[in-house]
Amino acid sequence: MSRCLGKEIKGMILMNKIVCISGQFELDNLRNASNNINDEFHRLKELGEDTSQIKNDKAEKKKIIEKKKADVKEIEADLGSKLETIGNLVHDSVPVSNDEANNVIVRSRGKKRIEKGLKNHVDLIEALGIADMTKGADVAGGRGYYLKGAGVLLNQGLIMFALGFMVERGYTLLQPSFFIRKDIVAMCAQLAQFDELYKVTGEGEDKYLIATAEQPLCAYHLEEHIPPSRLPLRYAGFSPCFRKEAGSHGLDTLGIFIVHQFEKVEQFCLTSPNGK
Repeated sequence: MSRCLGKEIKGMILMNKIVCISGQFELDNLRNASNNINDEFHRLKELGEDTSQIKNDKAEKKKIIEKKKADVKEIEADLGSKLETIGNLVHDSVPVSNDEANNVIVRSRGKKRIEKGLKNHVDLIEALGIADMTKGADVAGGRGYYLKGAGVLLNQGLIMFALGFMVERGYTLLQPSFFIRKDIVAMCAQLAQFDELYKVTGEGEDKYLIATAEQPLCAYHLEEHIPPSRLPLRYAGFSPCFRKEAGSHGLDTLGIFIVHQFEKVEQFCLTSPNGK
């Protein structure tokens, strides 16, 4: 979620909330008036009196109510989309910054190797023959790749090592579906991030390929009430990840560091704000 939002968006949210409350109040009054008209209609009908005028009043009031309902729904949707841009509360020690420039190093381990002539991962891939980027691009387009030989074994070995590591520490393994509904992913991320997701269309509702196991893991306990006594809940999710990476350019895109599809083990914990 976004941080460092300007005062403008906050003012717009407050204004939308006021308009939303006002619109709902007007809608309730219109419904009450419509109920009164219905009561009067039945009274006149029982007395055998002319009801033509009140029928017209009923029809007109119904149109007004439908219009007001649509207006309120639109305002609520706009308010919801603006509220989704507000980030979560963070610890006071977290630096206020628009980017990663002011990130604080909490702790570090080991010493960085500073030696001349060290090969980058692209050179190592080619030297070891563990991936074929050229044929991958021919088949899948930009950032496509084939893992080869020891590269396949290395990838699977790292996955199994990570899963075993998490199991030893009490995590429950989950392998989620590769698809996720739009309304679910909207609860886990900003709507702007839909541009980074691959949309899958076909029979039924449209779905999206997951960008990380974190998205379906986040929704695993959707609409559940979890008592504090069950916390913490620790999960390790394994899944392929699909990302457009439309904004990634430059040298970082070489090799297999930034690609459109890869496998990942995701650590996900549900904890109490007052617990450990």
